[in-house]
Amino acid sequence: MRRAATTTTPRDMADALWREQFDRAPDVAAVLKVVTSAPLNPAIMLPLANLLPVVDVIDALFAVERRDRARPSWRMPAMTLLDGFRVHALPYLMPLELDAARERVRRELGRSRWPRWPQRYSYDAPPLAFYLAACLGLRDAILSLVEGWPDARYARGDRSEYWQHPQDIILGLGGPRLVESHMRRLGLTLTRPAHVRAWLAHTEAAALDLVHDSVTARADKDGATALLDTFARVDVPEAAPHMLRLTIFSRMSGPAQSWLEEHPTETVAGLVPIVAGNGSLAIEASCYLRGLARRGHDEAVRAAFDHVGLTTLEGTPVALIQDRWRPQDSCAPTRIHRPCRND
Repeated sequence: MRRAATTTTPRDMADALWREQFDRAPDVAAVLKVVTSAPLNPAIMLPLANLLPVVDVIDALFAVERRDRARPSWRMPAMTLLDGFRVHALPYLMPLELDAARERVRRELGRSRWPRWPQRYSYDAPPLAFYLAACLGLRDAILSLVEGWPDARYARGDRSEYWQHPQDIILGLGGPRLVESHMRRLGLTLTRPAHVRAWLAHTEAAALDLVHDSVTARADKDGATALLDTFARVDVPEAAPHMLRLTIFSRMSGPAQSWLEEHPTETVAGLVPIVAGNGSLAIEASCYLRGLARRGHDEAVRAAFDHVGLTTLEGTPVALIQDRWRPQDSCAPTRIHRPCRND
């Protein structure tokens, strides 16, 4: 395995590879030496997964972890390689390879311990074997671990969540009820786009409120944007109320507004039940639906009201919106983060 320097050009690398012999299996020890000494990038798992058996790939991860613990770093680099393993190796493992990988990780779990509560140092990283167990489907091993964590453990405002990545463990439990109950029990939010994708894969449209709360909980705009961009890939009516809330009550009004405008059918179906309620959200939903009706979606809005049986309610935003669908009505603004002037 050959490592390129910062000054190595593509031609230099091609010439060096031309002189290599590829008629025998790579030397595993030499590969591990390169991996543990090189700057780590998730993409390095792509050649490793093609050059080595999966057990040797996992041994490479553990070798990086041992090196890491000998010289504590700000963020455990082995977690960077684990991200590459999830993308470049795990989806392509055959059943026999999965069995071998699970057996190797089970042996490592036997001598691994999660940091005790409370931790001596907030930056103590848990053993990598737990995260590999979660992504390889060793659910019995990680369920017993998660069930031992105290309630609201990560809702205390400390920094241990940042170092321990408990979401990566819980999202590997498999069952949507288990995943949702433990995420809520421990007071966790979704901190990465990968978490949002996994959450949606588990719970589908049944627990979108946690995605909304995770977006609003991010202090940095770039992080919140990354979460919302992933959330915006869904196209179900259940997402519409949460996008409306983001438009009104958060800094992420632009992407959320774009979702509402690009999904008028889902927006109508999701907001019509909201207008029968009380409060500012019902008023804003009424305003936005009036705007949709004025812009050519009148029939869709009326059909949605008829479908849910809300057309005869008196004294609610439903009655208001039906009285004000006329095109000459100017109370519905284009942007929806301010109340209607005539309400």
